[in-house]
Amino acid sequence: MRECNSQMAMLECPNCGFGFGVNPFTEQEDELKEIKVFLRSPISGSHGVVVSLGNGKFGDGESGVFWENKEELYQDILKIRKMCSHRKGLYVKKGEDWVPVDVEPDNIDNLIDNEDI
Repeated sequence: MRECNSQMAMLECPNCGFGFGVNPFTEQEDELKEIKVFLRSPISGSHGVVVSLGNGKFGDGESGVFWENKEELYQDILKIRKMCSHRKGLYVKKGEDWVPVDVEPDNIDNLIDNEDI
């Protein structure tokens, strides 16, 4: 068996198909409990999803944007909801957290394609 010294494993998002790195040697359980389901990225024009980067940070692999903490991420969710009316239907407030809707509109990808970046 070949030894691997990599600190990162690459995974593919089941929603958008983009790859993102995860360090399997860090304790991410608490962060993953915060966001158990994938949120659509709150970045205009991005079809990506939000993933935990560890240490309380989050990122969107498609746009390359990352957030230092959940509060920064949630601020961008508030901004995109104000900027693009169709984005209001992608996020639901549950307690103190934003979670994705169960079913996104069928035409959401076309709407995102037409956003001003």
